[in-house]
Amino acid sequence: MASVHITSRVWLKVSNLKWVGGIVEQVHERELVVATEDGKRVTVPRGSDKVSQRTPPGMETVDNLTLLPDLDEPNMLHSLMQRYLQNKIYTRTGPILVAMNPWQEIKIYSSEILHSYRKHQVE
Repeated sequence: MASVHITSRVWLKVSNLKWVGGIVEQVHERELVVATEDGKRVTVPRGSDKVSQRTPPGMETVDNLTLLPDLDEPNMLHSLMQRYLQNKIYTRTGPILVAMNPWQEIKIYSSEILHSYRKHQVE
């Protein structure tokens, strides 16, 4: 993890499948104290794989995940969730397209776009 200081936004791994956001409150020689978004204060060793820098707020919904400053599990999952909540179901990771199933109808395809796809299938 890059240099961390007081007020750094971080992700803290709280279980095998869950990360929670937090703010670094204290930086000591061998440990960090993180205040989590769920109201807890957690002490973790510096350099622990349980802590990851968090993407700046203005970059959380980029359409290509390779633009994230830290392309790691918590930042990728958070970005995908934020885009999903905005009904942006398509996200790129370089040449790979990630499609999230919205389980609802999203009116992102006009009749013209659908017709153009059908037209290309015939050719």
